Amino acid sequence: MDAISADCARLPAKALGAFAFEEFFLGSIGGSGFVEDRRGRVRRAFTVEMQGYWSGPDFVLDEVFRFRDGEIQRRSWRVTCAGGGRYWAAADDIVGFAEGTAGPGSIRWRYRLLVPVGRRKIAISFDDRMHLMDDGTLLDVSDMRKFGIRVGRLVLALARRP
Repeated sequence: MDAISADCARLPAKALGAFAFEEFFLGSIGGSGFVEDRRGRVRRAFTVEMQGYWSGPDFVLDEVFRFRDGEIQRRSWRVTCAGGGRYWAAADDIVGFAEGTAGPGSIRWRYRLLVPVGRRKIAISFDDRMHLMDDGTLLDVSDMRKFGIRVGRLVLALARRP
């Protein structure tokens, strides 16, 4: 682990003054959510299981999404803590890198995800806002845009597993 990542792993969120992504997501996380179209109609529902762990200097978050229609999507994020509440992340279906900025009890991620549509994949911009609730639940609301136009929203509730 490099010096910045080691510092991020050792300091509790209160000491950093911001949400510590790697602290919340370390271990097993589960949740459920839905995807809305641009008119607010629910188009898909899903559950998700996540496993977070350190691999050298990077924090890895493995995700498995199970949609109600039977589709399964897997993603493995490699997250780097840049210090000062800033994060960078990469995954196979992300265009470039995701940029995260943490604040008190929250983190905001911005990235472009390659979404399968028919036989091709299109890049959708995500503005992903995660907020830690008093009961420990993490609420995640992601606005999705293409060419600056809102095309949908993802809403997800996450909780740590024992």
